[in-house]
Amino acid sequence: MKIVLVAMLLASSVAGASDVAKPKEGGTLEFDYGKCIAVVRALDSSGKPVPGAIIGVNIRRDSPHGDTRVHSTADSEGLVRFLGLPEGKIPFSAASDSRRATLLIDTASQCEGKYDIVLSK
Repeated sequence: MKIVLVAMLLASSVAGASDVAKPKEGGTLEFDYGKCIAVVRALDSSGKPVPGAIIGVNIRRDSPHGDTRVHSTADSEGLVRFLGLPEGKIPFSAASDSRRATLLIDTASQCEGKYDIVLSK
């Protein structure tokens, strides 16, 4: 009985440790780094949403595991939601076809916000 319990606890802690960023449906990524939220929308040069754009984030971490770099596909409105971000300056990027753009978001000054990245040619 003790061996089974220890095995179950070990398996759950390993699974929890490997899920640093948990992809969700509809262009949402969830982190366990803090309480900040950024909703990032990819727009084309005329201001229209870009569904299916790839929106990514690079979270710098002072930990043995290093930086976290993940991305998600934007939903039908061109949005990706990033939940549980730490406070600080965080670079985001977006790409679709040959269009690319980056945006630096300061979650220390605004912990919850909506941001647009305009993809240029």
